[in-house]
Amino acid sequence: MPADTAGLENLFFQSSSKYSVLEEIGRGGMGIVFRAQKNTGGVIDNVVLKSLRTIRPDEEEKLRQEASIATMLRNENIVKTYGLESVPFGKLPADFLSMLELQPEEKAAKKVKGDQKYLLFLVMDYIKGTDFYNLLTQHLKKDLLFPAPLAAFVIGRIASALSYAHTYIIHRDISPENVLISDQGVCKLTDFGIAVVSHQQPEDWAGKLMYMAPEQLRNNPIDERADIFALGLVAFQAVTGIPLLFAPFSLPFEDQVRMIYAQMEGNLLPPHMVRSDVPIELSRIIAKMLSFAPEYRYQRAATVVTELEKEYLYARGYGPTYNSLAAYIDIFKSDFQEYNEDQLQQLSFLKDANGQISLRRPLTIEGYTKAGQRLLAERKGTLVVERLRDLYKKKQAAPAHPKVQKMPVVKAQYLGNVVENFPLRDNTITIGRATDNIVVLPHKIVSGHHAKFYLKDGAPIVEDIGSQNGIFLNNAKVSKAYLQEGDKVQIGKTLFYFLWEKEPTNAEQMALFNDEFMPQIMHATDISVQFYPAEAVFVQLMGAIEQILLEAKVGELKRSLIPMAFYEVIQILGSKNTSSAMQLRIMRASRHMSFYCKAAQQSSGYDSFFYAMFQRMTKELAEEDQFDAEEMAISLILKAFDRIEMSRSRKEIGLFISYV
Repeated sequence: MPADTAGLENLFFQSSSKYSVLEEIGRGGMGIVFRAQKNTGGVIDNVVLKSLRTIRPDEEEKLRQEASIATMLRNENIVKTYGLESVPFGKLPADFLSMLELQPEEKAAKKVKGDQKYLLFLVMDYIKGTDFYNLLTQHLKKDLLFPAPLAAFVIGRIASALSYAHTYIIHRDISPENVLISDQGVCKLTDFGIAVVSHQQPEDWAGKLMYMAPEQLRNNPIDERADIFALGLVAFQAVTGIPLLFAPFSLPFEDQVRMIYAQMEGNLLPPHMVRSDVPIELSRIIAKMLSFAPEYRYQRAATVVTELEKEYLYARGYGPTYNSLAAYIDIFKSDFQEYNEDQLQQLSFLKDANGQISLRRPLTIEGYTKAGQRLLAERKGTLVVERLRDLYKKKQAAPAHPKVQKMPVVKAQYLGNVVENFPLRDNTITIGRATDNIVVLPHKIVSGHHAKFYLKDGAPIVEDIGSQNGIFLNNAKVSKAYLQEGDKVQIGKTLFYFLWEKEPTNAEQMALFNDEFMPQIMHATDISVQFYPAEAVFVQLMGAIEQILLEAKVGELKRSLIPMAFYEVIQILGSKNTSSAMQLRIMRASRHMSFYCKAAQQSSGYDSFFYAMFQRMTKELAEEDQFDAEEMAISLILKAFDRIEMSRSRKEIGLFISYV
């Protein structure tokens, strides 16, 4: 035994953590869930605390069993459980205690020796994001359905979690509510409250009626195939919007059971026979998961994962990832108004039959087959039926809402994280090495006048204008082609993207930046100010950015670099003295923060910034290491910000910071 570890194998010690409850985040019939901060030796972490509402010995034993089962599961697609903590009743607020359902012996214990009776808390990892049920519901409320490829990806990740978990347990409570999706797009299975150890039959009848397998509903022996059936029900609902099994909660429980079982014994339609836009490859997989007899289902969850990935998700190459799921959710949260070329590239698998990326999947009655419409008629009381009825009434009563005006934009990507935007209206955007082009590229393989983007009858076109090395549209060489949103054009070593973007609105008269704006800047999600180029103002703004970053979820290195990098940006933009004001807009989104710095119209600040960026790009291509002060500033800016958007027509620089 090595001397430096001798004896430690037999060392036992106790550790203590302090918890601060921040907010309630959910409650059900059995328990309440809170978000809390855990302090262990000065290290702070966000966790979830799950407590019981009914305090009985048998319920406490179930919570202990859940903790024992869940803590042994270690998988990226399963919410990590840390164990149990306990709090003396005497330390609990009176209002909280009054909400608990206590048995007579517990009430007596609380009154006589409250500090000796304890409330148990199950401690779990905090997943910042949403649950699958809420995500599907929010789509229906916006008259949309969740995209089928992304639904299949979520199902595949949860099937992967089950493949691992079934080595130990049967979950028995698979439902959309128990599938969490983090802000990074990672899918995680949670709530093992009624799970049972594999190969041991449960003594109790438990689960959600709408997501039970036939054998589970009949209280017959079950195995992992019951979880596969339940996951198939989740998949069916995700791709069609319709719960395959449904009984109104207003009915007596026995009647609900009879109705659900009658639906099971009926002809369970495969999804493509309900919604015409569900791919048949995906539909067949879901249908097999939903076989009434367990022996005809997939026998293992691992096979579901393999079939989904091989036959559907990645059958044609690139498919959904955690990043693409996160990108879609971000776009959805912005009501499909804010997205960039990187996000569209991540979602290129959503292209329709015409090759166009289709982000929205509209909820319409026409999207359902005749059989699907009959199924809808049988599911009165569900959200999807209510939304379709509302849509029909709105269609009859009022004209359609006007569409948001969008403009065609060509984006040139420089230096990895730098993009310059060029509105494509009546003007032609020329690209080449000659200095009379709109976009000048320093690459030797680029011809003097290489290519151009323009509109013809409102349709965007890219055309080679006699170059030596040609242009490539989505990796295929073309001489002239119409563009669709998300298309990628390579000219030399530079990538160009085509997007339709929301027309920018001219800001109203903005107030002048001063000390009074500090509280607003610290807490507003969208605020604009104007300021005059002056060293004292630049320093003051840098201080404001430092204050903002104290509460932002960014890494320590970024937090130290960003204020100085921001200072360098406004220094360059305001480098020429002018009597006109510059503008700053600060926006906070769910996963990033952005600063839009606009040079005064009469100044040459934007040109100075672009020239410094151009020099940096040219020297990088030449692999030279010596930079002047301005180019060193550009290097700092490139390192500090995750994305930099330049708009020549607006003389504006957008600086983006992604949250960790």
